[in-house]
Amino acid sequence: MTYPWSTSYKRIEAQYCLADVALETKKHVNKKTLDEIDPYGNALELIQHETTHFRTLKYLTWGICVPARCELRSVERLLGTVLTRSYLGTNGLRPRIQVQETCQRPDDSKQFDVLFYSFV
Repeated sequence: MTYPWSTSYKRIEAQYCLADVALETKKHVNKKTLDEIDPYGNALELIQHETTHFRTLKYLTWGICVPARCELRSVERLLGTVLTRSYLGTNGLRPRIQVQETCQRPDDSKQFDVLFYSFV
C-alpha cells in the first residue's frame, strides 16, 4: 500500500517497547476476599485486591509502538501522561512505570540460544 506522502517524507522508523505498570493509590482500600467483591462496586477495591492464584489487576504489562528515536525515559513519560489523563488517573491511581531495556525494532535480528533450538 502506498501512501500519498511516501515520496515526500522519510519513512518513520518505529520500535516496540514493553512497559511494566504498577497502579498505586494513597486512598485507603479495604481488603476483601474474592467472594466479597461487588461487581457494581468501587473499581479501586477490585484493582487493589490481592490473591494467591493470579496476578493482581494493579500490575499491567503494556506494549507501545513509538518512533525509534525515543529513549526509554521518553516512553515512560508518554505512558505516564496517557495514564494520568485516563479514567485511572482521574480516580487517584498513580502509575509507576518501568520500560524494559530491550525495545524491538523491525530490522533487529533475533538471537536464540541452544535451548530454543533444542526445543524446536
